Amino acid sequence: MGETTDRFKDDLSETVSRLGETVEKLGSTVKQYVPVREFRRFLKNYNVVGMAIGIVMGAAVTKLVNSVVQSFVMPLISLGLPRGEWEKAGFILRHEFKDAVDPEKVLYPAVKILYGDLISTAINFIVIAILVFLFAKYVLREEKVKKK
Repeated sequence: MGETTDRFKDDLSETVSRLGETVEKLGSTVKQYVPVREFRRFLKNYNVVGMAIGIVMGAAVTKLVNSVVQSFVMPLISLGLPRGEWEKAGFILRHEFKDAVDPEKVLYPAVKILYGDLISTAINFIVIAILVFLFAKYVLREEKVKKK
């Protein structure tokens, strides 16, 4: 039993030693191919992490604003439209042309100018622009200098 334990300990220490050598080789290889200090300097100098956070937050705010505009603002505006169909509001330039033999077959689709979608997108832009302006004004405001 003692001989087996000693052999196991020897094998374990040899394996740990080889693992240590492998980790050292891997570390030197990583340092050779990926200059870590230069990469850290790049991340700090160009504010990459801050930009990434800004992009993620911008996407989240955009979803929130789109939801508010679609769920709250657009229904209020659609009250002023005759049929209340905000997104489909537009002008028909040409009606669809159907086949005389098969009335379900559309030969030429209708041509429409959909101004409702354009106005919806413009309202989204205006709301987002106002929110960004207010956020920037609040966050980037200068501290008032006290007069002596």
